[in-house]
Amino acid sequence: MSNHLAIATVTATLRNLLQAAVNDDVAGALVTTTRPILDNEELPDPGVNIFFYQAVPNAAWRNADLPTRGSGGHLVQRPVIALDLHYLLTFHGSEITMEPQRLMGSTVRAIHARPVLTAGMIQATLDAAEQEDPNHFLLPSDLAEDVERVKFTPLPFNLEELSKLWSVMLQTPYTLSMGYLATVVLLEADETPRRALPVRERVIGVAPFRQAVIESVEAATGARDPIAMGDTVVLRGRQLGGGIDRIRVGVVGDLQPVPGTARTDTVQVALTDPALRAGVLGVQVLYDGGATSNIAPLVLRPRITQTGGNYDVSTDDVAVDPDDGTVAATVSVVLTPDVEPEQGVELLLNEFTEVGDRPATGPGFAYRFDAAARDAVTDTVAFAVRGVEPGTYLLRVQVSGAETMLDVETNEADPNFGYYVTPALTLP
Repeated sequence: MSNHLAIATVTATLRNLLQAAVNDDVAGALVTTTRPILDNEELPDPGVNIFFYQAVPNAAWRNADLPTRGSGGHLVQRPVIALDLHYLLTFHGSEITMEPQRLMGSTVRAIHARPVLTAGMIQATLDAAEQEDPNHFLLPSDLAEDVERVKFTPLPFNLEELSKLWSVMLQTPYTLSMGYLATVVLLEADETPRRALPVRERVIGVAPFRQAVIESVEAATGARDPIAMGDTVVLRGRQLGGGIDRIRVGVVGDLQPVPGTARTDTVQVALTDPALRAGVLGVQVLYDGGATSNIAPLVLRPRITQTGGNYDVSTDDVAVDPDDGTVAATVSVVLTPDVEPEQGVELLLNEFTEVGDRPATGPGFAYRFDAAARDAVTDTVAFAVRGVEPGTYLLRVQVSGAETMLDVETNEADPNFGYYVTPALTLP
């Protein structure tokens, strides 16, 4: 946090940043920090003037320090106020040689290139102040140690807002200007919080210091590949290897790493437990002694099972409506892993046609159907399909938001090479 000199330090650092830029672009230009009123002899000519005109509470940090006092009224932590600073930058000089416009261009470019006041920039400002005066008022500033860096962004003033701002400065003619917002400055009180109560009981224990972090979960076959039941996944992160007790994936809490794969940055685990369920699952590594990693998301896709190379998809009660020719049927799909009764399951159908028969435009027919109600865990899900135009459709099943995958034709001699071709369903 910063002391009471933080606001002045922000202004001084901005002045030093702009002085280096405008002096190179416009010879003799100066940067000042004064009020832009009429006949002010301190205004530069040519140059840029920085006018700090308003400070407002920062909305994101407004309640970050609550509560600051205990139930007895004693101080438990130093109060901190977060402020956003509003600046008006005015540009002065000869209009004939367009000095104000040149100075604006130089200023905007400089702030856009370096919008954040780094600790080095702040310290350079304090060093320059010390060279100017060993007792300079800014030297006690501790803004460079603030946990937040101050960032400048331009304010999109329209003509009405800009005129209202200038109307505050009575009898002052308008000068080419631009507004900037500096956020966020944290000001901390100098009060000393009440010290902690004395220790009356000592409890000593030993536990390993571990901060295991899972940064990503990927398929072992490739970072971009989908993850389905039966696949092996790679957990990537930091401090992962060593002393692993078990790995939790969703409701399954006792999975073990693939032997020989536990390293500091990666761990592999096979998703073969039949208790796993499709959908978005949380993955967490648990260690001997009770330490745990963070929980990372994994989307486990269901698979449509196959028998003899054919997908286990069947149709029953097929009927054609004599009025409009549409098809009604019951479509049953066998999935792995099993599906819980409360999981949402949907059937997605997209019309499939051979390459030579495909229209030049238009996506074709597409349908979506909800699964029939289920009373128990099952691997077979039935769908009541109604009002479907006769034809062949690519079939996908979505379980808790995770979809089954489509197969791509890999035979280069096939006219459908590179297209999705299975699993497919023909109606009627």
